[in-house]
Amino acid sequence: MSADFCAYPPSVAADVEITQDRDGDRLAYIVGSAMAGRYLLLRETEYDVLGLLGQRTLAEICDEFKRRHGATLSLSTLTRFLAKLDHVGILAGERVQRPEAWGQRSGSPYFRINLFNPERLFSRMTSALRWVWTKEFFFLTLALILIALCLGLINWAELKSYSLATLREHYVAILVTGLVIGLTHEFTHGLTSKAFGGRATEVGVLMIYYVLPGLYCNVSGLHLIKQRHQRLWVIAAGIYWQLLLGAIALFVWLVFAPQTLVAKVTLIIFLASVLDVFINANPLIKLDGYYFLSQWLRLPNLMDRSRAYWRALMRRVIFGARDDTAAKARRPERVIYAVYGLVSALYVMALLGASYGS
Repeated sequence: MSADFCAYPPSVAADVEITQDRDGDRLAYIVGSAMAGRYLLLRETEYDVLGLLGQRTLAEICDEFKRRHGATLSLSTLTRFLAKLDHVGILAGERVQRPEAWGQRSGSPYFRINLFNPERLFSRMTSALRWVWTKEFFFLTLALILIALCLGLINWAELKSYSLATLREHYVAILVTGLVIGLTHEFTHGLTSKAFGGRATEVGVLMIYYVLPGLYCNVSGLHLIKQRHQRLWVIAAGIYWQLLLGAIALFVWLVFAPQTLVAKVTLIIFLASVLDVFINANPLIKLDGYYFLSQWLRLPNLMDRSRAYWRALMRRVIFGARDDTAAKARRPERVIYAVYGLVSALYVMALLGASYGS
């Protein structure tokens, strides 16, 4: 059995939490441990297998599953499922530090370095900042952003001219400022998750496809938040904060003469905030825009599912191989997988071509 560190017979760890969720229009379960900081989405059949763990051996689990469901659960399938559970810390037994806790996860184009656990810090900060997550604050700040947008459009010619000059002369300052703002962006995700009852277990450095640097905050406990609109807000919080910061910086820039130090600094902040929004809002790579789209569509792991759909389709078309991956999805989901999978793959290829070709 490849789940080398779990107890035997396999059983669920005492600190594991289970919440119901929706996967498309189907019932699903979010299973995970706050201590391990990892969560897994299980379908109903997988959840039924999870319920059989405890005092049964593997053979007994297979027999009991067949008795209850009238279907065969092979020992190899059960072993792979248990290995997956053990990998995310759901099974009782020794939990080891996986390689991806420090760096690259095998086969993943996202290289991560975990810097620290922000749970205690975020708990103290959310207690002092409760007023931020109120309707009054939202409508006030939304009005501020919209007014700043109107003023930016009214002064577009001047703003464009000075922005282009600043990009040429102070691109290093914009890059450094963007990294600092990126840290506050990730803090905003974690703080919003904490405010709504979720968790934030890691803050660290991220390399996307080994060419795009960034920061990340692990809010994998997002599904513990029961209200869907609150989960969407956790994902959108970072971009909203940057829009607000950019709006404030633009207001200050408009007040001061363009050649003053204050105006130059605030224009750098404005550019760093707005440019980073365009990167993070992109739904074609696994950043905020992608996770928002996935949550909004109620289709977890949208990118992985889309690529699995295309792989199954190509195997069927080219080799005539039978694959149930596409058949399991409903027609609206298949349309989403087909369109999203194609567009995201083309975008990634263009991104890698531009990065390595330059």
